[in-house]
Formats: sequence, structure tokens, C-alpha cells
Amino acid sequence: MTTQASKLLVILPLVLHIRKINTLHAGSLFHHRGVTLAKTAPKRFLCSTIRPLRTSDGTSDDVSATISHVEGEETYSSCHCNSSILVCGDGDLSYSASISNQLCKRNIALTATVLESKEDHLKVYKNSQSNIDEIMSHGHNVRFGIDATQLQSYFPSYSFNNIRFNFPHWPGKANNRYNRRLLSSFLLSAANVASTVTVALCSKQGGASAVNLQEWRQSWLAAQYAAEAGLLLKRLEPFSPDCYDLSSHRGQDRPFHVGDEPELYTFVRDDWEDGDGTLVPPELQLCVRHELHVLLPHDDFVWDVEGTISQLVPEGIRVEIPIRDRLVTNEGLVEIYLVVYCGEGRALTRAAGDEYQKIVEEEVPMMTGLRLRESRRGRMVSRPFPYVILWNLIEDHLLL
Repeated sequence: MTTQASKLLVILPLVLHIRKINTLHAGSLFHHRGVTLAKTAPKRFLCSTIRPLRTSDGTSDDVSATISHVEGEETYSSCHCNSSILVCGDGDLSYSASISNQLCKRNIALTATVLESKEDHLKVYKNSQSNIDEIMSHGHNVRFGIDATQLQSYFPSYSFNNIRFNFPHWPGKANNRYNRRLLSSFLLSAANVASTVTVALCSKQGGASAVNLQEWRQSWLAAQYAAEAGLLLKRLEPFSPDCYDLSSHRGQDRPFHVGDEPELYTFVRDDWEDGDGTLVPPELQLCVRHELHVLLPHDDFVWDVEGTISQLVPEGIRVEIPIRDRLVTNEGLVEIYLVVYCGEGRALTRAAGDEYQKIVEEEVPMMTGLRLRESRRGRMVSRPFPYVILWNLIEDHLLL
């Protein structure tokens, strides 16, 4: 499997309908919603006419797909595909059916899974068998009874390039607490069997496009739970599910609503320990913060606080000092810095932030000769929050 082929897998779930999508970037921080998606009718390809997968550098992986029927199972397997994708919780299997021919064309093996047993699935969903047939006709696998929160129980480590879960939801009526638990458990599980994890969520559900602290706290905190699984949010873009049937609502064969602006989250493994880290733009970064109280020797004393702290944190963590303030105390003149750690290329958790703060409070006095205000040492860092709401917090006087 090539690195280029792995990168291409990130966009494969959207190839059935070619769309013009404006990916979230710094210049359009809160203007990625409402993007018009242009659809084109899909072409049908058979595995017998598969062409080599063209990689980003212009080379090709000329790997042919050999289709073999597994006796006694309702599956096929593409034995020599150069890449693979796992779809979890696929309702009536219509999403997997809709992308199966395009994946076949690109020599990419698909494993479509649902939680129900095959017997129950056929009873609940009227299009179950036709979707199974469509997936199988292109040489792909269909598996039943697969719990998306226990993927390591069914599949070997890193056996897929990409895992996809569209609109996960706790069975039955549930509040955010249960849905967060489901999302967290899925991400922890998926991180063990794939390098890229893609999740489609309803409007504002994931929290990455929150504009204030309230929206973030009311969301499913997708980036936070991904970080706890060692995953980094690499891309956030609009998603239109009109290429398949939204047919699984509380375990029944009926549609559900995803809001006006559903979003597609792409997470990648934190590979800094392997020397192959990915950097993401500030608007996708997860952050934690704390205050650093330093006793200054005199009024005009200046030191490179941001540069000093940057030397103390691991590569892949960006340090920002957005505001500072001074006050006179009984200990002397104190300068207060708001220290923000940002997960630019490394999955950032609150526990990791606490470790960085501890190192900073121990090392800064030794590196600079400055004393810290003892009464303000050793406090926990904040809970993680998206970088995009940092200045909203500052403007609302919630910081310093």
C-alpha cells in the first residue's frame, strides 16, 4: 500500500457524486456553511474493467482485483486490492452500495458492516437484499453483527486505510451524554484498526465549527474525543448525504433529519513519534490554556516568553500568548501570561496540557532566572476547546 493511495482514500466516500466543496480554511472561518453542492450522475464500472489507481505523484499502482466467493457467507472478497475502507453502522447498506462501483474501479476493497444480524437486517430494511447484492456484485464484503465500538475484536490492527461512520447515534432516544460515549468508544476502537477515520455528523453536532463556548459545550466534542484516541482533526467540510437513503432511525426503516449543514470530519493518526507528523491549520486545532504568573525584577523587563515555552513542549504543539497583564502584589510586580497550547500536529488532551504546564513551571525559572508566583502554581489547565473560539472567550472577559 502506498502513501499516495492512503491519502486518496480520504476523499473516496464522496466520489459517487462529484461535488464542488470549499474545505474550511483560515480565510473562510465561519463561511463554509451553505456551500452549494453540484452533483453529477455516477458512471457504472465493473471490476473486470478496473484501471490502475492514479496516485498524486502521477504514478500508478497496477494491482488487479481478484474476486472470490466465500462458501456459506453472503460476502465476496477483493483479494489483491491496494487499499481498503471499512464502513460502520451503514443502516440499510445503501451508502456502501452507492460507492461500491467507484471503489471497485479504483481497486479499493470495501467492507460494509451493520450492527444487526443478517436475519434481523433483512426483516427491518426493505432494500437490504438489493443493497447486499449491489455491494457483492463489485467484489466487496458485507458483514453483520459488527459493533463499531469493538472493531479490534473483529479486525487486526491497522487492517484498513480508512474507516467511515455516517451519522452515528445511540440506539433509541438519547441525550448528548450517550451519543458522546458512543462517538468516543468508536474513535478509540477505530484508531486501532485504521490510520484515517471519517465521521459524518449533523449540523453543529461535532463542535468544530462552534462560534462560542456554549455551542462547543453543547456539541458532541468530536475533536476532543478524537484526541483522546490519538487522532488529529485534519479536515472539516460540508457533506451532503443525498446519494443514499437515510433509512435507519432508532432501528427502524425510516428516514431521519441531519439538519441544513451536516459536516464531514476527517481524523488522522498522530504520527509524530514515527517522524511523519501532519500539520493542520489553526482553525482546526484543539487547545488548552493556563495562566503563568511571573515576578518581574523591574518595570521595563522584557523576555521572549513564547519562544522560551515553545522550546519546552513537544514538536507538533504550537504555543501562543494572546494576552498578558500586569499587577502589583505584596510579592512584587507580576506579569500574567495567558499560555495557550494548540494541537497543530499532535493530538492534544487535557492530561497532556497538564504535563506541559508542569514542565514550563519547573523549567522557566531555571532558564530565565525569573521567579514564579507560588500561589498560582500547579493549577490544572482548562478543558480542551477549539482554537476558533479563543478570541470569543477573551472578548467575553472569560480569560484573565
